[in-house]
Amino acid sequence: MASVAFSDDVPLAPALSPTALRPAAYEMRWWSPDHDNIVADVFVFADRATAARFMERALSTRCRSSSAAQAPAQRPAHAGNLAWVNPDGYGQADVYLARGNRVYRVGDVPAGEQLHTTPAGRLSRAFYTVDTLACLIPHAACSSAAQSSPV
Repeated sequence: MASVAFSDDVPLAPALSPTALRPAAYEMRWWSPDHDNIVADVFVFADRATAARFMERALSTRCRSSSAAQAPAQRPAHAGNLAWVNPDGYGQADVYLARGNRVYRVGDVPAGEQLHTTPAGRLSRAFYTVDTLACLIPHAACSSAAQSSPV
């Protein structure tokens, strides 16, 4: 469910009725070789306009209870970077990009990040990581642009 992107909660099970609409999303999580917590999500919406509204909301600093900074990503094209303190209290770097009726998010919580700290200035490597991983998404339209960071 799309609201999980703002809370980092475990998604709820879909409705049991065979005729009920079901949320469409997929998430992968893994530890990088340097022990960063990496996450990648894809959210599927009914149409392109709904996906665009979700992405706008997802990149809004108003959707976060902790400090956040947002800026356009240098790559992938038409993507946005978000620096914020996640619900567990750790600094996190996310990139969101919309492609048709899908919105993709790749996030990085760097290893050794202090609990309850603001991400200002310390997430540049994490933004390089998420932007590079997002370039692997089909139709990402990446150039060879350098690292991006909203802080």
